[in-house]
Amino acid sequence: MHQLKTYLSLGCFLAVLIVGHHFNPIATDVFAVVFALILIVIWLQMYFMPIERKRENIAKFKARHGIPVNESHKVDEMLQRGFFRSR
Repeated sequence: MHQLKTYLSLGCFLAVLIVGHHFNPIATDVFAVVFALILIVIWLQMYFMPIERKRENIAKFKARHGIPVNESHKVDEMLQRGFFRSR
């Protein structure tokens, strides 16, 4: 169900961009380019984040949600992906 919501929200976003491009092409194109640049910068910051910072963020997340730090959780997979792997 979660994957269906992801695809549905992406489809709705693309539909809004297409309709917006039909009525105001320049503003919609500028919005799409700026939005894409913002997403790329955010992704690069997360991808090249130092491992210590990733571990701090995961510990804060686990503390906020009441998950024991030593217990394995899906958020721990974040350290195993990307250029700076922990193992």
